[in-house]
Amino acid sequence: MVFGLFKKAQVSSDNSWRRRLSDQGVHIDREGGGAHLHGELLPGYLAQLIDDGLAEQAAGTEVLIPWSAVYDAIRSPGYDELPAVLDLPSFTDSAVALQSRNSLTDADFSIAVSGWR
Repeated sequence: MVFGLFKKAQVSSDNSWRRRLSDQGVHIDREGGGAHLHGELLPGYLAQLIDDGLAEQAAGTEVLIPWSAVYDAIRSPGYDELPAVLDLPSFTDSAVALQSRNSLTDADFSIAVSGWR
């Protein structure tokens, strides 16, 4: 299964990898849409993530890395460059600021994001 990651794509002349973020995690594939990834380390990292049980290979060349596994890998010393290789957004210390309207017992009570701190 993992060896399919190292095969050249035969369908497209564009052999770059693509990254798509979803509520499930980070999807890496040679086909479909998403941000282009151009790291030489990517196939090796994908194979290692699969070997370590942190990612699963779906149909074709798609690899899914669930969010919990992304954070587990980032905390591991062997994956120091993973955020850069996957071109993940940088971390922030920001916290959401909430705003409420009316009281909890009112029919039109609401909570909304008012900004970031």
